[in-house]
Amino acid sequence: MDKRNDYEIDFSDKHIRDALYQKLEDDEEFLMETLGVALNLAISDPKLNIKVANLITDDFSPLYMAIMVRIGKERQTDSSLSCCKDIA
Repeated sequence: MDKRNDYEIDFSDKHIRDALYQKLEDDEEFLMETLGVALNLAISDPKLNIKVANLITDDFSPLYMAIMVRIGKERQTDSSLSCCKDIA
């Protein structure tokens, strides 16, 4: 007998995945919470951390640039971050 925990969901089922994706689209709070959980998992593993960083810089450059602009604005007077002064 297959003993599964109550919280386990079969994500191999396309309908379940589609329902999750729809929930992420429809509920910004749920999206942010889910993203936070995923990023916390990513930063807890150095290899995964690098893979996620590469994914963001390679495939999601607008997100990467938004982060760099924010850093640049926050650190405009910080001489140790001269690379980002031009971005702000």
